[in-house]
Amino acid sequence: MTGLPAVCLFQPSYWYHTSGDTPDKVSAAGLEAAAKVHARLIDAMGETPREVWGTRLPDRR
Repeated sequence: MTGLPAVCLFQPSYWYHTSGDTPDKVSAAGLEAAAKVHARLIDAMGETPREVWGTRLPDRR
């Protein structure tokens, strides 16, 4: 599909996951808090008129 808004919540970096990245490194409370923040951000962005974002939005088609 084209023309659908999207958001990427990751920043480019040179750090990649390793075999040392295991679930015990992140608490359930921390993971829940991060998920809630991301959900609120996406909701707020969805409620914001496109004009607010300006004209420099990339065309991903």
